[in-house]
Amino acid sequence: MANTLKQTLLILSIISTLSACSGKKSTTNNTENQRTTVTAPEKPKTLSRIALTESKCGTCHSFDPSKEILAPSFAKIKTAYIKLYPSKGDFVKHLSEFSLHPEESKSKIPGAIKSFGLMPELGFSKENTEKIASFLYDTPIEEKGWYPEKYNLEKNKAHSSNTQKKNKISQAKELALATKAQLGKNLLGAIKTKGTAGALSFCNTKAIHLTDSMASVLGVHIRRVSDKPRNPINLADKPALEYIHSAKKAIESGEKPKPKMRLDHGKSIVYIPIMTNKMCMQCHGEKKTEIKTATLKKIEKLYPADKAKDYKPNQLRGIWVVETK
Repeated sequence: MANTLKQTLLILSIISTLSACSGKKSTTNNTENQRTTVTAPEKPKTLSRIALTESKCGTCHSFDPSKEILAPSFAKIKTAYIKLYPSKGDFVKHLSEFSLHPEESKSKIPGAIKSFGLMPELGFSKENTEKIASFLYDTPIEEKGWYPEKYNLEKNKAHSSNTQKKNKISQAKELALATKAQLGKNLLGAIKTKGTAGALSFCNTKAIHLTDSMASVLGVHIRRVSDKPRNPINLADKPALEYIHSAKKAIESGEKPKPKMRLDHGKSIVYIPIMTNKMCMQCHGEKKTEIKTATLKKIEKLYPADKAKDYKPNQLRGIWVVETK
């Protein structure tokens, strides 16, 4: 049985390596410059704890306590460890340590090595082993009736939660785009009739009011914030600043920043990036070369604490914050 386990894991390792090799790169020969185009692999998506557990451990271990594939069931593992380590901290610590570096002297499950052989070292990360151990501790997988009824509920709940999150983000993007369209329409009208300097009065007196009006019509709370605001009341709070920082890092790495949702006291708060374009440079570009003197003087008069200059196109100007219940 021990040999079967090792052979199976070796085969899985080879398949995994071949899959990785075939998926990581795509090479294109160019006869003119002999360049090779390399396509980076997609970043792994964040998995729910039950999905992570099945992804990393489900090949050998089963949630069905009556089935032992190539190793003890999850229920048997939990029962053995929780008997020795009743506190969550100790349970997670010892199970994680064994998973990272299996040794016969560390085995806590009687007869497991004799039946299945010693688990090989599989190169798991400490973060993942701790998440999995935490999930096993928190979930009553050892109780009669948990599998399959509550097991299926747990999986469906994780799937439903991910779907709801995607829907919330999609809805927030639509609301932000509707507000952006309304602001853009009015701003372009002001630029056309009053020029760039004259349009600053619209930004100063009407933009926030118009955003609030749109939020009221749409039935949500919408605002624009930035780490470098023109108007100090648009300064981002700490959670928004953290998102802005991560979005800027993504842009620096050549990635497109993605919206993000967080939950706060029953409310869904979605952050959506606002990128600069060429038109923005009239008021937010290099002050010595792109912002006209009359416009610059008007900015300094209306916004003495202004920090929103010296941008370039395709930079993160700020973010939409869309809050719904």
